[in-house]
Amino acid sequence: MVQEAKGNVVRELLMGNGRNPFAVEPALHAARDRLSRTLYETGKNVAEVREKAKEEIEKHIRVGMSDDESEALQAAVWAVIVKPVRDAAEAEQQSAIADYQRAWDRAMAQQRPAESNSASTTAGKPAESRLGSGCKQPESDSSDFRSVVLDTEFDAVAEKVSGSQSSNQSPVTSQHATRISHPSSLIPHQIEAIQSSLTTGWALLDFFQLGDEFAVFVITPERCWVERLEFPTEEYSEAIKGLVDWWGLDVDLGKEPSDRALWTLHRRLFAPLRDKLKCAEVEGLYLVPHGALHIVPLHASCRGRRGEQMYLGDEFHVVTLPVATLLPQLSRPVGTWNNAALLALCNPNQNTPHALPFSEWEAERLRASFNGSSRVFTGREASVPTLEKHWDGTSLAYFSCHGSNGGGQAFLAHLQLSDGALLAHDIAYRLSPLPQGSGVVLNGCETGAKDIRALDEAMGLTTAFLLRGASVVLSTHYSVIDIVASLLMDTFTQEMRRGTPPTLALRAAQKKVRAMTVGEAVEHSDKVRAYVKEKVGEDSYDARKVEGQLMRLYRRAGDVGAALACLPRIYRKGGESAMNRAKQRLQSQAKGNPDYDKRAFDHPYYWSAFHLSGRMT
Repeated sequence: MVQEAKGNVVRELLMGNGRNPFAVEPALHAARDRLSRTLYETGKNVAEVREKAKEEIEKHIRVGMSDDESEALQAAVWAVIVKPVRDAAEAEQQSAIADYQRAWDRAMAQQRPAESNSASTTAGKPAESRLGSGCKQPESDSSDFRSVVLDTEFDAVAEKVSGSQSSNQSPVTSQHATRISHPSSLIPHQIEAIQSSLTTGWALLDFFQLGDEFAVFVITPERCWVERLEFPTEEYSEAIKGLVDWWGLDVDLGKEPSDRALWTLHRRLFAPLRDKLKCAEVEGLYLVPHGALHIVPLHASCRGRRGEQMYLGDEFHVVTLPVATLLPQLSRPVGTWNNAALLALCNPNQNTPHALPFSEWEAERLRASFNGSSRVFTGREASVPTLEKHWDGTSLAYFSCHGSNGGGQAFLAHLQLSDGALLAHDIAYRLSPLPQGSGVVLNGCETGAKDIRALDEAMGLTTAFLLRGASVVLSTHYSVIDIVASLLMDTFTQEMRRGTPPTLALRAAQKKVRAMTVGEAVEHSDKVRAYVKEKVGEDSYDARKVEGQLMRLYRRAGDVGAALACLPRIYRKGGESAMNRAKQRLQSQAKGNPDYDKRAFDHPYYWSAFHLSGRMT
């Protein structure tokens, strides 16, 4: 595996530059199956051994043990039980990845000779790939550029972008520079196509970092211009790090991470544009990030005083795009999901250490909400064969499961189903195209994360679905919490069924989650607990996970007595010592009267991961 692959190489790894390698290399199918199975089985093995290690820790931990002693015990158990299995899993994964990479390279090599032989007959024709400069260009004459109003500054900044590229920069960076630095060739066609895809009240903001400033290419239906925004590199890096640190956090309620970076992003990137956008009567924004901006929740950047803050997504309709030139090629979304042909796969890891009990409830809500044509599967039925069997004709693909960004490599990004991993390549090549106007919900961790090696294009699961025909994809930047994800998705889906535009549906869902009190969250969790006990089992992993969520909510409210009552239903037989230690810690936190009216999930850590990609106009 070439770890430093960038630019065109990264694009080829995800999309094959418009070719279908599976059609010419039978061995690629076997290599794909091995990779999918390996990612699934090794992940399952590591989860099981983690659970075993947890049981060992619970058996040996003692009341009165200091934090240092507890950490030493956990480290020792981890080294003996978990690390060997994890190391073996990583080695097996790397072997499967390398095998898959070799098969992919062979398939690509078989098609290159034919491509070069036909080069003379295809010269001057637009490329068919739907990423970056490979996008199919609109049929247009250069004279059509007369309808595009360009400020003289546009060319000046474009030249600066082109001139700032050193000879050893990645192909992605230089490709983006080429795209924006030659207004006489690519720019007129692309801008015209983008403008024709915008409606009144919408603008596209294409960001490009230039050292200590950003060039923002602003495109509206009537005109386009460039803004230079100062953003010192050190301050930018600090802001990005502050948000990247949210990834993988297991945050305890009431101990959320700092969100200061969201104020920084707004002050540097959006506050200088706000008055001009408002004067232009812009209400909706397509955001095309650059570099690390792809992995942070720009829609949650905020202004105002703490406690009275206004988020960007509250003030504007906000949608992200992996690359600006994709917009004209996306179909417009349908007006309502009420009659959508739903295919939902939820909680594939039912009654396992990876169970998502609130996803189980989510599935029941979907069954009740959609008509008889909907297909909703949970547990073992939420599998790759089930997906392939029911995929054709689906206009709303709904996944509520664990996801992974593939370690920051787009072609390894996947959703974890009950029997294997659904890879980005499966979506791009092995599934039939989605009908025009289709929607996709990726309710899992890191489902919207990009390939870390591509500087100016966000490639991963979201892009794969967009390229396969989806108009709108709802995905996540980082890890999300089961209860919040289910609540937010339920509101979003109900709003979409009423015909609410996607951006307003997401805004309503996020506002509802932000306003939810601890008492309301407890009431909801009680309902889910009852449902899961009946559906999956009283002593199932699912039921114990709901108890864990309830315990955290009670602790957030300051109701130590209710939190203590949850412990016997969380800890298994043999974990009495660990339970007693948890009881001692809870009792030490007892103070004052319980407060169930405080907000449970108003911090952006809980809700800002969810964002929309695709087309709204």
